[in-house]
Amino acid sequence: MKENIIDNLKKMVEEKNYNEKDIVYFLVESYKLIEQNELSNFNLIKFYRNWTCHSTLSKDSEKIFEEIYILIKAREYLNLELNEKNNNEEFLAFGELIQEKVSESFNNYSFKKLKSEIDKFSLEFLDGQKIQWENFKENLKKIIIGTPLVIKRKKEIIFEFKIRAWGGKTLTGICMEISYPGGNITTGIKDDLFE
Repeated sequence: MKENIIDNLKKMVEEKNYNEKDIVYFLVESYKLIEQNELSNFNLIKFYRNWTCHSTLSKDSEKIFEEIYILIKAREYLNLELNEKNNNEEFLAFGELIQEKVSESFNNYSFKKLKSEIDKFSLEFLDGQKIQWENFKENLKKIIIGTPLVIKRKKEIIFEFKIRAWGGKTLTGICMEISYPGGNITTGIKDDLFE
């Protein structure tokens, strides 16, 4: 089975003109090899495999988004809402802090770091055969833009993360929208996050 997976991945990588199905295939089959070999150093492949296959994450995402969860709960506990009665500065400060933590979390899961991990995976399993990164990356963007990511902790929704694109057929910009109990944030994404 392992040899079949490796042979099929090598064939897929050789094609160089991938589509969205190829990207999902690569991530799923790579994950199988990682799992079969009980490797723990391919967390980004696991994360993006999960994101492309599921719209709700709970198990591994708890660790990634723990600080965001704590901030959202603190905001809830302090009953901070944007209205005339409360101090709106505190409400906005918490929103900015949540936004900052989301950016920090996703910086650790940037495409640049994913590419590095896929290169390492290729050395280990595919005789160093490298994927055509630009094509891979653009198709992965299309997949995750169409898949909101709902982060749960013990069946409770922590937040929903959506990536939206603009610019017509040519993707010229990406923003992220974070919805959570008690609020939402929409912000631009740093250019290097998905590059």
